[in-house]
Amino acid sequence: LTPPTAFPEGPSNYADIAESEYPYSYGTSNVEEAARVMEEAGYDESTRYEVSFQYPSDEQGSEWNQIATLLRDLAESAYIDIELDEAPSTTLTNRAIEGDIEIFGTFNELEWQEADATLQYAYPNPFTWTRWGQGDGELSGPAEQATQAWERYGGHRTPGEGNQQVRNESYLELERANWTDMTQLPLWHPVGEQYWYDWVENVEMHGPQYSQKYNDLSVTR
Repeated sequence: LTPPTAFPEGPSNYADIAESEYPYSYGTSNVEEAARVMEEAGYDESTRYEVSFQYPSDEQGSEWNQIATLLRDLAESAYIDIELDEAPSTTLTNRAIEGDIEIFGTFNELEWQEADATLQYAYPNPFTWTRWGQGDGELSGPAEQATQAWERYGGHRTPGEGNQQVRNESYLELERANWTDMTQLPLWHPVGEQYWYDWVENVEMHGPQYSQKYNDLSVTR
């Protein structure tokens, strides 16, 4: 869930852990393995799993349409029929709040340069639309693992090398817990390029916050 630039110990650790630990064919599609898992669950050509994928039509709608179509086409070979449903973001948000949704495509922007920017919704809590852990039964093992990891993170939010190490360990626990219960499926990490002109003064860039506004700028040409 965390992009490389904010991943604990940096992009190289992101790549190492993704390649050695991520359980779902990192960086490639493995439809045959997906079909095998579905067959073990009792599905086949005559007994297919049906689900809807809802995604925004107004916010980067063309990108969402492409990825949704790709997922639908790949899933067909694994006995999964995905119905695509695009709607305005406000409509999807209302559906998510009401719980009237199965798979919801959305962006999670990296608003600051640390993993908690994306992992703040990766544990059972009332603010996440995944409804993770909100049933009548007890929390699953991974849900409990994520809850404990977030609580441990909360006790070490102040500066310091020791606190940062505990936070990094908690972030990895949150990632691994989500891999098991898979409440959020990361699809891609988009990258934008920023630039400015030498003749514009007082421009300061701050981490990943690309939509910055300035009160005091001057032009020297």
